[in-house]
Amino acid sequence: MSTYPKQSMQLCIALTKSGLTAYGAPEALKRLAQQLLLIADAPRDEHYEIHTSMAIAAADGVTPATCVLVDPEIAPLLDRGKKSEVDGVLLEHAEFELTFMVVTSDELREMELYSESGLLPPTWNDQD
Repeated sequence: MSTYPKQSMQLCIALTKSGLTAYGAPEALKRLAQQLLLIADAPRDEHYEIHTSMAIAAADGVTPATCVLVDPEIAPLLDRGKKSEVDGVLLEHAEFELTFMVVTSDELREMELYSESGLLPPTWNDQD
């Protein structure tokens, strides 16, 4: 029988070939919702954002309160940075972050131009 660690995780993000799912404790989801409401009222052109790992941070500011689980088949496709061993195979993958950002209607319309292809525009990284 497995022994579970003391619960510190409040949100777990699962990234698979078919999508992203966030599993959270009610209190964590409420904190995230409160922060989303704050940025929803902010000026759109100021691009306020919420990083889920910060929004759900543990009270001590040190203990991780979010985790990310990645399908081993897609882990190698992500940026390198984090190493994990799965069934004796060492995989390198990203520290994945889910970020919410307020943008203008024009910016959303520009993104919509690429919705049919489902691919980011070639200049995406230039927009940072």
